[in-house]
Amino acid sequence: MRPILPVLLLLVVSAGCGGGSPAAVSTIPPIPPSPSSPTSSSASVSPTHNPSPQPVSPTPAPVVLPRGVPASYAPDDEPGDVPPSALVPRDATVTGTWFARSPSGSDTAILVTYARGGDPFAREQGFVVWRRFPTRPHWRATFGFSDPARVGVLAIRVDVGDATGDGLPDALTFESIGGTGDCGAWRLIQIASATAVQVEPPGTCDVTVEISTDPVGLLLTKAIFRPGDAHCCPSAFRTIQLEWNGEGFDVTKKRVSPAP
Repeated sequence: MRPILPVLLLLVVSAGCGGGSPAAVSTIPPIPPSPSSPTSSSASVSPTHNPSPQPVSPTPAPVVLPRGVPASYAPDDEPGDVPPSALVPRDATVTGTWFARSPSGSDTAILVTYARGGDPFAREQGFVVWRRFPTRPHWRATFGFSDPARVGVLAIRVDVGDATGDGLPDALTFESIGGTGDCGAWRLIQIASATAVQVEPPGTCDVTVEISTDPVGLLLTKAIFRPGDAHCCPSAFRTIQLEWNGEGFDVTKKRVSPAP
């Protein structure tokens, strides 16, 4: 078994510009650690030192996973042979899977979404990242979050691509609560470091977010409604370019365009 390669490339992307002068308007900060948005044992930590020249290795932060998500899957199965049902709570239903593969094709991360509960309009929804390791247990959950049934999330949509410019794949998730404005929350997960930032908070409506490649980052499109506009037909759209600053996203460009 070859060791994990540090670089992951996109294998499968789930289905679904702006001009203006640059302006550093605001910064989107990282999401604080919590049971629904954990830090990972692979998160970067600066080592401390004794008075002697020998460094002391830092203690990794524990991985906090949603209730019922298994911490590991022991067999060294190929990604396509790992049963998705083994990666989510036993009483949950898998709703989607995505893969991110290393350049050699020997190591792959698995992203999985799941739902738990009998009411399609009031179910727990969850998302988990699984990474492959050279030692047993070979598959380990490194990041996850969930939305309890009372929140009303109907589904979690996932898009995969490089949104931070480091050459590594990220996961853009949308926790949809539905409505005519397709309301919900957007967050960006860095798969390799198992960290996340909130892009748009819960309850955001009439906004779409996508991963952009030129420039690398995220592109937000917001509907602008003027008095008399029907909800189907906004008067204009505001596009906002976000670029990664190492800790969060900065707004670098804005543009307002009339609706077609």
